[in-house]
Parts: sequence; structure tokens; C-alpha cells
Amino acid sequence: MHLKLLVAPIAGMLAGTLEITSLWPMEWAKVQIQLNKGVPGWSLMGDVRRVGTGLYKGLPAMLVGVPLQGAVRFSTLDAVRALVTEPGTQVGPLTNHVALQSLTSLSLSQSPSLRLSLRLSLRLSLRLSLSLSLR
Repeated sequence: MHLKLLVAPIAGMLAGTLEITSLWPMEWAKVQIQLNKGVPGWSLMGDVRRVGTGLYKGLPAMLVGVPLQGAVRFSTLDAVRALVTEPGTQVGPLTNHVALQSLTSLSLSQSPSLRLSLRLSLRLSLRLSLSLSLR
């Protein structure tokens, strides 16, 4: 098996793991705010002090699915990019834009946070590609 075929899935798994572990406390806080909206005397900081490191409860389950989702996303992006690029040509900003736009349109049935993540990735990738091509 070619090692090059493993780059996209491994990068996706690492990106998914980093994403969920870094954003988990904010997701937890968002859910707590939604659940306790209108509860008299409730405060987020009071909940954080009370729960402590318990706010990471539920993270291990997410660490199974999110890296796999990242691997699929990165592998799909790599496959779409290969489809829209002629063999032997360098991948440019337009190719990245088309590939990421394809993934964004494929994610219409996904969660709003995934759609936002894909759109942000699209914008950042396009800006980075454009800035690198102008140098």
C-alpha cells in the first residue's frame, strides 16, 4: 500500500481529535447555558467550579466518532481534488475552492456546526492559497 494514500485519513483523524478536544469545553458550556436558561440563581462559572474536570464527561465517546469523520472529510477532499486536477499539474487556489465547495454542498444533510466548519475551511484555504500564489 502506498503511504501517500494514508496521509489524508491520518491528517483528518488528527485534525478531528484536535478539534473536538479543544472545542469540547465550549460545547459543554453552550449546552449548559441552553439547559439552564431561565433557572434562577444559575451561573456558568458556578457550574464550572462545581463540576470541575467533569465537564469532559462524554468526550471519550466523541473521540471515537469525530476522528473517523475527520478522516472521511479529508479523504473525500483529497479524492475530489484529484478528480478536478489534471495529472501532473499543481493544485492551485481554484482547485482547492472547487473541491471544498463540493464538500460543502455534500454536507447539506450534516449538522450546522459541520457546515460552518467546512465553510470556514473553504474560506481559509482559498485565502491561504491565494496569498501563497501571489508571492
